[in-house]
Amino acid sequence: MMDEIFGEENFLGQVSVMVNPKGRGLKGEDFAKTHEYLISYQGAERDETIGKEKSDDKVEKEYKEFDEEGNRYRALELRNTHKEFGKHNRKNLFYPFYVNDELLISLEPLKGYEVVYPVWENGFEGCWTWDSAKALRDYDLLVARIVNGKKKIYRKSYPTSQDGKRVKQKIKTIWQDKAFFTEKGKSDLLEVLPNCTFEFPKPVELVKEIISMFPPENLIVLDSFAGAGTTGQATVELNHMDGENRKFILVEMENYANTTTAERVRRVIDGVPNAKDEALKNGLGGSFTYCELGEEFDVEKMLDGESLPSYAALAAYVFYTVTGQSLDKDAAPSANFFIGETDLYDVYLIYKDDISYLRSNESALNQDKLDSIAAHNPDSKKQKVVFASAKYMSQDALKPHNIVFCQIPYAIHKIAGN
Repeated sequence: MMDEIFGEENFLGQVSVMVNPKGRGLKGEDFAKTHEYLISYQGAERDETIGKEKSDDKVEKEYKEFDEEGNRYRALELRNTHKEFGKHNRKNLFYPFYVNDELLISLEPLKGYEVVYPVWENGFEGCWTWDSAKALRDYDLLVARIVNGKKKIYRKSYPTSQDGKRVKQKIKTIWQDKAFFTEKGKSDLLEVLPNCTFEFPKPVELVKEIISMFPPENLIVLDSFAGAGTTGQATVELNHMDGENRKFILVEMENYANTTTAERVRRVIDGVPNAKDEALKNGLGGSFTYCELGEEFDVEKMLDGESLPSYAALAAYVFYTVTGQSLDKDAAPSANFFIGETDLYDVYLIYKDDISYLRSNESALNQDKLDSIAAHNPDSKKQKVVFASAKYMSQDALKPHNIVFCQIPYAIHKIAGN
């Protein structure tokens, strides 16, 4: 299914996550399942590789040497550490370096310099990880060391790239951190919602690990099956930790969407009095909006008159169509047909969820309705947008009142025309 949606060429990798070290033995199965999978695809070409940046503490522990300019680096052996690769199958990677007693390196034989090949202690002829062209190009990164009385070649590895960005760790394909275990997910949830009975929620640290692999700038995290709201909490926690402004969209269709999914996010933002973590106890900050889908707009049911949207539902639809904003409250029919306003628009709707009304002249914009609409906010400079099934006047009659006419959605208009 994922191959069909994203394309096989966009498959990035698969991770096995240890979720239950004891194993979950289901009836009728011979194996006790200890892991689940994370499957990764890309939707388009990426400017950056995914992966988690190393923390400052980790950089200090791993990059302990300093170059002439004071930049941290670590020395990685240039010899390939896998014996399946060697002179026998990588001849272009088997060539000599020359090193003197001051550990200066040359790619050409010089007097007083000892030849160094990628040979193992047992005599196996291995190979370098760089070819000679790259060694010449990146000569400044090469360093020599004496290990157990023998000269070896290393390369400098820096924690930041040339453009100053922190180098990312490649993603490993097996995750075994205890913070990713299923039982941790349950305790995370109960800390925020003590009486929640949601089964098998994902651990917060697991979702944070996934989100943190991506650059935070303009990041929007979508969880189409939000469940207990772990993704919301994970995003809020990461923003609190690093001051970034990641956004999230949670989608949940079950009846616990408000009482569990959304409520968990509310409490994480506002504070959880009994939380062990002081930051969570005081609230992590941030904001979110809880929304529910309105009535379904079923075209076939509209056409046969079986189901028409209510006035409030259609009002919300047309208002958003014009303004790109949501109505603050449900609109109701009024004498002047006004449903809402923004800084730029006043919006009006002439409509009833009744077939006979839609088929009558009463559903059209006429002179009486125009007078009523024009009298509403007469001094306003805003554009007045009027939705109706039809109009019985020219645009010239509407222009002096700054009115623009729009037909109500085509499916409903078609009913009126039958």
